[in-house]
Amino acid sequence: MSLCVIRGLILKEVHVGESDKILTVLAKGLGKMSVSAKGARRTKSPLYSASAFTYADLTVRIGKKHRFLTAVDTINTFYYLTKDIEALACASCILELADKITAEDMPSDKTLFLTLHTLKRLCDHRLDPRLALPLCELKFLQYHGFAPELDICVRCGAEHNGFMSPYGTLCKKCAASAANSAAVSDTVIYTMRHILANEPPQLFGFGLEDICIQTLSRIVSDMTQTHFEVELKSKKFIDSLNMG
Repeated sequence: MSLCVIRGLILKEVHVGESDKILTVLAKGLGKMSVSAKGARRTKSPLYSASAFTYADLTVRIGKKHRFLTAVDTINTFYYLTKDIEALACASCILELADKITAEDMPSDKTLFLTLHTLKRLCDHRLDPRLALPLCELKFLQYHGFAPELDICVRCGAEHNGFMSPYGTLCKKCAASAANSAAVSDTVIYTMRHILANEPPQLFGFGLEDICIQTLSRIVSDMTQTHFEVELKSKKFIDSLNMG
């Protein structure tokens, strides 16, 4: 067995037995991986801090079939998320989505970098929680090759007329026959262009009126469901908060 230190964000923890955890880690340069943390649920364990939302340098012993956590050097726990239920709910949904769409052992540094920046801005109250999720959803779609067309009608190539489908903008004629289309404002389309054209930290320099946030959230959620086909349990909790 060999030892290595990986820097990563813990996306998920699953309790096993009386005191163990299985951690899902999004690691810099390595991608998503599972790591077994023996005894990590014991309060006196040196591995106790290894939990969801923790960004850390993890010392891992690599076996033939499994990885085992031996030490944790915490960089950030994003503790202040616990002080804001809306920010915590949206952050939980972002981590759940990142976990479900990321393949094992495939480098996903853009996903990691975006997620870390988003969590930090939520902690610092520099990002509206209602914007955080659709922003990350749209960027994740882009990273996986599902960026929507926003300049012309995605069906016929004509000039679009302010309609949107899960695949991009539509002209009025194509929107009339599309199964899932909706009218959107120029502001929402411009915002989506900004999101697709930028990476952190430049990505975050904008705000939206409530109605535009609601429209953006609904449209991007439809895109996520269409392309990723994932059900996010944490999204149901967001809906229950009635964040507006």
